[in-house]
Amino acid sequence: MDKLSLDVKAVMLLAKTDPDVVELIDKKINQSVDGDMQDFRKIVQRSKDVKILGAILISIGEIALASMLTISGVGIIFPTILGSLSPGSIVRYFSAFNVNINNLGYGGSFVLIVNYSLSIVLLASAFYILRKVSEELSEAGLKV
Repeated sequence: MDKLSLDVKAVMLLAKTDPDVVELIDKKINQSVDGDMQDFRKIVQRSKDVKILGAILISIGEIALASMLTISGVGIIFPTILGSLSPGSIVRYFSAFNVNINNLGYGGSFVLIVNYSLSIVLLASAFYILRKVSEELSEAGLKV
């Protein structure tokens, strides 16, 4: 066990100076199909088993946040979608939008740019959160 401890310390010293060592460790231990390597990884990562419930609860909260960001982003772009989803109301929205754009001037154009930029940021944030949730659940050992 002492030799294993010294070997781990040596590998960590190498990993701090050479980023290729980190990739090599990942390939040799985390992505190995050898049964003994997988068992060793499970022994080392036993403390993560306790965190699975926490990861699931955090992921549920992040998914709810992503849902709110998505609804807000879509609501900013198309405000009538939040009120009703009838095709007539959507057509009326775009026809009124076309008339109002011509009467806005420079200030109104700035407001539109900020409005759409904000909605794009909200939607991009929602997708980023969902991607991070997927990574966190995979790290916790759950298949997503």
